[in-house]
Amino acid sequence: MTVKLKTSLLSLSLVCLFTTACSAEDTSASEIAKPEAVEQMVEKAVEQVLPEDSVDKRYKALFDTSKEAISLSLQDNPDNFVAGTHYDVFESRKPLLGDGEKIELVEFFSYGCGHCFNAEPYMHAYAGQVADDVVFRRVPVSFNPFFEKLARGYYAAEALGASEDSHIAIFDAIHIKRKQFQSVSDIADFYAQYGVDKEQFIKAFDSFSINAQLERDKKLSQAYQITGVPTVIVNGAYKTGGVKAGNYSTWFQILDSITKLEREKKAAE
Repeated sequence: MTVKLKTSLLSLSLVCLFTTACSAEDTSASEIAKPEAVEQMVEKAVEQVLPEDSVDKRYKALFDTSKEAISLSLQDNPDNFVAGTHYDVFESRKPLLGDGEKIELVEFFSYGCGHCFNAEPYMHAYAGQVADDVVFRRVPVSFNPFFEKLARGYYAAEALGASEDSHIAIFDAIHIKRKQFQSVSDIADFYAQYGVDKEQFIKAFDSFSINAQLERDKKLSQAYQITGVPTVIVNGAYKTGGVKAGNYSTWFQILDSITKLEREKKAAE
């Protein structure tokens, strides 16, 4: 594959229109991504690198191609984004999850959200490229019972040391393999593949600490005015999403530009 062709394919993979999000008003169990949509997103980027293979391997391949695509996009950042048009600014800074030493990027998401599934390869790539003075955090939303079940699983697995591989794998399990995760036992069986003890997971799932985390997250969602996911909050002051950005490339350019603004503010303090 020539460098020119490869660059073109990477650029195309970033310009997927992003015109909607999983909404808090949607009471359906989940918004599952359509497998054919995933194929369209990644087919051109991997068809000359991989032989014909299963969809899950193509999804994994997208994580690799996304790293370079994000890097190229940020190199061409126009830094000309406008508050109110491309992102929202809160009247006052909202509470942070951390101590404020680093610029905080918080992604609100759900494993059950098809839009989060589609965005995840790019989000994962961007999170891996942030500067040393930036910290990336995730907050799973509980818009409906299915989302809440997955949020509990996220925190239980995190507390019990599940490997980072499980984060990508559960998106794959829900949206490509179409697993329903109808019970706590189903979710525990999944995370057991990633180093989590099943019995401890089931105990943690409805524990006091995880109930407290979900309550905290609901308050954060209200404070940050989270009405759809995926949404990223920058340092408690800015709200960004793919809907206003229009495509992944622009969204991560916006995030990068806002992060620079916050870095300049911190340097001036």
